[in-house]
Formats: sequence, C-alpha cells, structure tokens
Amino acid sequence: MDLYKHNLKIFILYGVIFGAMQNTYQPFAVKFLERIGGTDLDISLLNAIPGLIMMFAVIPGALMVRKHIHIKASTAKMILWSRSFVLLYAFIPFLPLTLQPMSFILITSLLNFPNAIYTSNFQAFTADLFSEQERPHAIAEKSKYAILAVMLVTLLCGQILSGVPKTEGQRLLIYQFFFVFAFLLGIVEWFIFKKFEIADVEAQTPTPIKEAWKTIFANKRFMSFTWCSLAFHFGWQMAWPLFSIYMIKNLGAEEMWISINSIASAAAMYFTYPYWSRLILKKGNDYVIAYSTMGMAMTPILFALSPNLYILTAIGVVTGFFTSGTMTVLLNGLLEVTTGRERVLAIAFYSTLTSLSLAVSPLVGNYFLQKYSIFVALFIAAGFRAFGSLTFFIRNHRDSGSKKGSQISPMLAETVESTTIVGDTKK
Repeated sequence: MDLYKHNLKIFILYGVIFGAMQNTYQPFAVKFLERIGGTDLDISLLNAIPGLIMMFAVIPGALMVRKHIHIKASTAKMILWSRSFVLLYAFIPFLPLTLQPMSFILITSLLNFPNAIYTSNFQAFTADLFSEQERPHAIAEKSKYAILAVMLVTLLCGQILSGVPKTEGQRLLIYQFFFVFAFLLGIVEWFIFKKFEIADVEAQTPTPIKEAWKTIFANKRFMSFTWCSLAFHFGWQMAWPLFSIYMIKNLGAEEMWISINSIASAAAMYFTYPYWSRLILKKGNDYVIAYSTMGMAMTPILFALSPNLYILTAIGVVTGFFTSGTMTVLLNGLLEVTTGRERVLAIAFYSTLTSLSLAVSPLVGNYFLQKYSIFVALFIAAGFRAFGSLTFFIRNHRDSGSKKGSQISPMLAETVESTTIVGDTKK
C-alpha cells in the first residue's frame, strides 16, 4: 500500500474515532450545564471564555512546533493532554451545587488551551500528509465517514439520556459515564494518530521570527482570507449560544430532541460533502466560500422563524447543507493560502484572531439577547454573518482575474468523480 492510501485510510479512521469521541458529550454540553444550574450568561461564557484561552495558546504553541521537522510528536501530546480534561467533567457532580456551573465552564476553558494548539497543528499536519492535489478528496472522505459516527453516537446517547434515567441523579450519572467513555475514545484516537506516516524531509533551520512574521504579513492572499474569515466568524460564533438557548429554553428541547436536530444536520452534511468537494474542484475555493457562507447567514433567521422542534429539525437539513460546504472550504482555503515553512505560524495567527472573535462575539450576542429578545439577537447575528460573507464575495470578485492555484487539475477532478460513493443529494 503506497503512502497516500495508507494515510488516507488512517485519516478516515481517525476522523471516525474523533467524531465519536466529541459527540459522546459535546452536543449535550449546554443541556448538561443547564441541568447543573447554568444560566443564559453561563451558556454565553461557555462559548466565550474558551476563545479567550485559545487566543493566548496558539501562537506560543506554534513557536514551539517550528523547532521540529514534523509536528506529529507535538500534536500527539496535545491529543493526550486535551482529552484528559474531558475526564475531569465526570467529577463535577461531586462538587457543591453552587460551584458546578462555573467548574464546567472553567474545565472547558482550560481544555481549550491544549485543544487550540492541537487544532492548528493538525491543520498544518494535514498539509504534510497530503499534497494540494490530494487534499480536497482526503478531507471530504474523512468528513463523510466521520459524520456517520457522529449520527450514530449522537442518536444513541440522546436516546439513553432521554429514556433510561428515572431521576435527575440517574441522568447525571449517565453523563459521568459518557465523559469517562469519551476519554477512553480519546486514548484510542491517540493510538490511531501515531500510525500516520510522513515521508522523510530534509531538516531546515527555522527562519528568524521577525523575518517569518514579515513573510506572513506580506502574503496578501493569506491576509485577505484571514480578514474575511474573521468578519464571518464573528457572526458565526455569535449565534452559537443563541441557538442553544432558543432550542432549549424557547422550544423546550430535551436531550432526545437535541440529538435528533444534530442528526438531521449531520445527515445533510454526510450527503453533501461530495457535492462541495466537486464544486471546489470545478469552481475553486474563493467561489465556493462566498456562496456557502451566505447560505449560513440565513440560519439564524430560519431558527428565529421556527415555531416548534419539528420545523427546527427540518431546517437542520438546510443548515447542514451549507455548513458542510463552509467547513470544507474554510480549511481547504486556509491551507491553499498558507505555504512553506511558515504555514504553522500563519495558521496560528489565523486561529488566534478567530479565537479573539470567539471570546467576544458570544457575549455580544448575549448583550442583544438581554437588551431586546432572542429573536432580535438571532436576526442581528444573521446580519453579521451576511456582512462576513459579503467580504468573501468582494474578495472573490477582486481576485477573479488571477485565480492561479485556486482550482485543482482536471485529472484530479476525474479521479474524485470516479471515487465518490454518495451522489449529490451544521455550526
């Protein structure tokens, strides 16, 4: 088996285990916070404080990684470190009731220190695993199979949390079991990650840090992508706590409905990843990112107009369609505009700015929620998303005459078409 096929197989398996690990507990995090006494402000802080932690973690982590030929070893350490924090969640119900909500927020925030380094490292590591021509297919295939694990695990966990416990104490005990199980899946994830193989490369002395920053800031395509993405991320992240608050407190969603809504979005993502992959090959990243983000700008409006959980679940299919495109093209577009030895540092700079947005935007959303209403806050979030998407349209129009490198070769397009299993048919 050649190196590409080996790494693609591990990449897919890793995505499946990672998706299962995350969705054992993450879709129900806000509901868990509410059950242990969390308020609307706590829900907003759950989204905001991790962004503040990530903002101070990513660049120092990237500077550390620059000293290595490959980033595999440091990324593996971050996997173990970040997954260990998940185990701490299991001890929260043993704390005094008044300390439980803030303890959950603080553990989540601390978890995001190693997780931020892991995320930016893994994005750069993906560029080491696959060439620019191989990358769209690899990312789409991993995402497609990971979504299957996400749907299965989310449905199973939602059914257990809704149907098995007879008391709140029993339900919290099941949450504790899920936290422990997620940690064990994280250990399996670490073992699988270690199986990646990278071709040997000649060791290179890192560029002096001042020269490295100068090179990054001189990369006009990267900088324009970063500012556009930052504008979109502000509105994207602003709506996250608002979605949870509207679903749980306005429409009365329990764990089962949360899992059903997540599965509806995940199913749409599963069937549409191949479509977005082919569209990227045909039209290029710049074109796709403008249209997929504009679709996501509609999501808060659709949420606000949903009178019940049945309609909200149907809307999850629409939002899943545009989310799959946005998630695919954001990563692919970022890797496209970052090249050479300074890719890790450039991605760290990008991640730091989006983390700054994450630290601020949920609190801005909570401000509008408290001052006006959940409906006004959702419409304002939609406006911010639309503004961010508009910046991508302007960027695409400006660069439309010089898209060299933004599309993949026709030969690869034929290869992806022939290997796609599912035909055309979330946050």
